[in-house]
Amino acid sequence: NDMEQPLSKGIPAFWARKVGTMFSNIDVTNSGVLTKSAVRSAAGRFKKYYNMEDEDAERIVHAYYMLFHIMAPHKDSITREEFINTVWRASFGKTEATLNRYKNAYSAIFDVIETAKKGRMSFEEFKSYWHMQKWNDSLCEATFKWMDKENNGYVTKEQFNDMALAYYDLDDIVDGVEADEEDGLHTGYNLMWGPIA
Repeated sequence: NDMEQPLSKGIPAFWARKVGTMFSNIDVTNSGVLTKSAVRSAAGRFKKYYNMEDEDAERIVHAYYMLFHIMAPHKDSITREEFINTVWRASFGKTEATLNRYKNAYSAIFDVIETAKKGRMSFEEFKSYWHMQKWNDSLCEATFKWMDKENNGYVTKEQFNDMALAYYDLDDIVDGVEADEEDGLHTGYNLMWGPIA
């Protein structure tokens, strides 16, 4: 998984792999470059998988565009290396405005996954979303359990947002969890965007 261009100095290798996994999850064409059209293609998978109405599909496009504009402000495309560097810069010394932009984007994604519109996500809803991304049930269960702090069988929007933001933290580095340690790779927040690439 070598990068074509060097990353900014100071980015831990495992953290870069995590964010690279996020990039790959959105880059459904495997081009190594995210564009607005590629983001729309990623959202198009949702429409086909869920047999969605156009209006619901546009909500997904909107949610993904929100993330895209956080990572690539004022740009029409972003490479994998640029993406990782941008997320690194955005994840430290976070301003309240940046945090709110992240939360708004993930809230929009939560609204897409939570199809019953009850304000809380069930395991079945979560599993259905990630099955589309080729997850197996054990990965879905590990991640959902990590989010379900109350162990009541559902996840609120706040819990989902907290988990999404935790993905960018360095706790795994600080705690000495390295990329070759199974426990680190399968910690709940490390699975937000799928198994670490």
